Amino acid sequence: MTRRPHHIVPNQATKERGFTLIEVLAAMVIFTVAILGLSHAGTESLRGAAAIEAKALGSIIADNQLTLAKFERIEVGTRRGESVQMGREFDWSLTTSETEIEGFFQITINVSDPISENVYIQRTAFIRDLGRES
Repeated sequence: MTRRPHHIVPNQATKERGFTLIEVLAAMVIFTVAILGLSHAGTESLRGAAAIEAKALGSIIADNQLTLAKFERIEVGTRRGESVQMGREFDWSLTTSETEIEGFFQITINVSDPISENVYIQRTAFIRDLGRES
């Protein structure tokens, strides 16, 4: 009678070890969740960059309109217009109103998206009208 050594289990030496179907599926689920999270973060990053660009371009338009208003005759009321910066269209409105101080006027400019009408930037300045002093 032949005796086998105690430390060898039948077929263990010849059996190859691999991943089970459950392990592969679990790994795929984890990978999918990670990829979805990363793609969402990337999309939000692109949206944020576009919003920052729109605000920067809107600031240029607002500053330009405020500078032009300093050299024009002051009239109380609202003017509207359109501007193009780097190929993008923007709407703007400039409102001039009187203040409590004689000869000082408040100028407020809003720059917005022409389609959604979302305001990208608002600037307020005060100007003194030398021609209206008493």
